Amino acid sequence: MSWAEFILRSNYFNRKRKYEALMIREVAYQSHCAQYAFSDKKPPTKERFWNLDEPKQGVNDERKEAFLNAMKIFVNNKNNG
Repeated sequence: MSWAEFILRSNYFNRKRKYEALMIREVAYQSHCAQYAFSDKKPPTKERFWNLDEPKQGVNDERKEAFLNAMKIFVNNKNNG
């Protein structure tokens, strides 16, 4: 299989997977909204109910420092206690 054929198959697979996830989300959203039929509350939007976009990757420096400090405290307490 050539590289171009691999790219084409990969794109097809990703489109098919996203379409199937979209169909599953539609069915799940409709069944979720059924409980709001006789309620005054509004159901959440589809994107809030089930987001299909890729999650954001990465951790900012502040959270990284907080984790490293907590880990250092944990290790010190474990070794001393």
